[in-house]
Order: sequence, then C-alpha cells, then structure tokens
Amino acid sequence: MKKDNFRMEQSKPMKNYIAETAGKLFIEKGTTAVTYEDIAKAAGCSRTTVYSYFAAKEDIINYIVLSAFSHIRMIMQKITKQPLWADEQLLLLSYELISFCEEKPFYYKCMLENIDASPEGRKKNPLLEDIYNLGEQLNEYFTGIITLGISQGIFREDLKSRPAGLILWSFLTSLVGLMRNKKDYIESDILPMQDLLEYGFRMLLRIVMKEV
Repeated sequence: MKKDNFRMEQSKPMKNYIAETAGKLFIEKGTTAVTYEDIAKAAGCSRTTVYSYFAAKEDIINYIVLSAFSHIRMIMQKITKQPLWADEQLLLLSYELISFCEEKPFYYKCMLENIDASPEGRKKNPLLEDIYNLGEQLNEYFTGIITLGISQGIFREDLKSRPAGLILWSFLTSLVGLMRNKKDYIESDILPMQDLLEYGFRMLLRIVMKEV
C-alpha cells in the first residue's frame, strides 16, 4: 500500500467518528445551532482536528450522505446475490432500511434530503460526484430487481424497469422514514410498527405486481 493511501485509511476511523458525533448533535440541537466547538468537545478532539477533516458543516452532511449510500449499497449487494423472488428481495430490503433508520436516524434523514446533483455542483465538490455515482448504483440495483421480477413472471410486463425502480425506491425509503418519525403515534393509534410495515409494503407491491 502506498504511503499516502495508508495515511488515508488510517484517518478514516476518526473521520467517521467525527461525522457520527456531529450527526447526533445535529439531531439534538439542529444543524445551524451546532458549532465546531460543540463537535470537537463531543468528539474529544480539537477544533483544528475537526476542520482538518471537514472545512464546513455542509461537508459533514455530504460525507454522512455518502456513508449512508455506501451502507445501502452493501445491503443491496448482499440481498441481490441471494436466490430469491424479487418481492422477497424488496421485503428484506425494507427490514434492513428500518434497522438502519433506527440505528442512525440522522444518516437516514440526510439520505432522503436534496443533494446538488447538477454537473456544476459536482464539478465544484468531488464528494457530490461520489454521492451521485453511488446514487446511480442504487438506482441500478432497483432496476435489476424490477427486471428480475418481470423475468420471474410476478411483476407486470409493461413496467419500465428504471423509472419503476426509482419510484419504488422513493416510496419505500419514504415509508420507512415516515414510520420512524411517527413511531409513537403509529403504535398507539394505528398498528404495531411491524404490522404497518407489512401492510405498507404490500400496498407498494401492488404498483408492480401482476394481477392474479
């Protein structure tokens, strides 16, 4: 391993820790209210150290989005390698998304928010280019699941795989986010979370499933 690459790998744990610490503070106080001094104190390091990894709070947010996308890609790789029906793959993904949302709510929230994916924005910030490329990979995984479902004869043949995959991804991630944000209300007035997830998931599947 080259010396520069070795240093980069060595610095990742600290960078991840600072980003995760900042994310927890952003949830508690709001992004605007949190200062670099707050982040440094909570992370047990100097403000200079925080600046050495992230020149602005926007950079922390972008790094969190990149980390979230990387995690979801890893999940998608694992799920799509399994010899399952397409709807089973989607159900497994929904469980994984719930777990991720519970474990790292701010990461999940950032993943759903608007990121500047314009060519101009990506030119100015290489991290945005990385986020864009990862997002495209996630879209391809969903396209693959739709294509698989069509080939298995369980999804409608008239579906356009890429837009259908994007829409299903949007609906599924939004459903999980809604359930997390409204958890107390849902469990007290509507259904247990697990039951509502199953119900919502089955409703979403009706968009793509063949009528029987």
